[in-house]
Amino acid sequence: MTEIRAREVDPHERDADARPDRRIVDPATRPLEVAAETFGHILPDEPPPLVRHRPRPVTTLVVFAVTLASVGLIVSWFGPWGGGFGILGVLVGVVAHVRQRARRAWCVASYVIGAVSVLYSAYWVWWILDELSKLTPPA
Repeated sequence: MTEIRAREVDPHERDADARPDRRIVDPATRPLEVAAETFGHILPDEPPPLVRHRPRPVTTLVVFAVTLASVGLIVSWFGPWGGGFGILGVLVGVVAHVRQRARRAWCVASYVIGAVSVLYSAYWVWWILDELSKLTPPA
């Protein structure tokens, strides 16, 4: 068997011509230089480490959009007036999503809540128009 020799290398005293692909990093100790002739290419091209991106912020504008859409939903339970708030909530959510790159989940929440409030308001309008059509004078 072949004898393997490794020597500790101080990063400050490292040779300028040493290739970084011949280095094995042991987390418990210092880096070790290994003879490339003995092992061949030990460390293949490693993919770059995963970079964790910071989450997008919850901006004031997107909170305002969700609040408007929620007010529209609550008001639309009692009458057709909540549809306007719902539409405003959706529009402000779109602006927050496009211009400020706010969190997508909050923007989607404003879209969904605003759309539901518009649907409730549309139901109220349909119901009111149906009731008004029944009030025709007798001929």
